[in-house]
Amino acid sequence: MARYSTNTSDKSKKAALLFWLLGGIGILGLENIYVCKFKKGAIRILFGIFILLAIYAMKEEPAAIPVGLIFWAIVSLPNFFKIIFGIFRDNVGAPLRQ
Repeated sequence: MARYSTNTSDKSKKAALLFWLLGGIGILGLENIYVCKFKKGAIRILFGIFILLAIYAMKEEPAAIPVGLIFWAIVSLPNFFKIIFGIFRDNVGAPLRQ
C-alpha cells in the first residue's frame, strides 16, 4: 500500500470532457454534476433548457442562430477550456486527474 497521497481528484478529465460533450456540447452542464457540484449543475440544466427552448421558439427568426451561438460561447466554452487546461476542479477543490 502506498504511503503517499496525491492532490488530484478521483474524477478524470476525459470523463468530464465526455460529459461536457454529451450535455449538448456544454449547454446542460453535466460536467458539473459529474464532479459533484450539484447546485451549479442543476442551475446550468435549467438555464440550458431555457436557452434551447428560446432558440427553438426563435428558429424562424434570422438572428436566432447568432444569438444562440453567443449564449453557447458564454455558458459552455469556459468549462471546456478549464477542463482542457486542467483548471476545472471538483467539489472539494482538487484538480481532475488525467
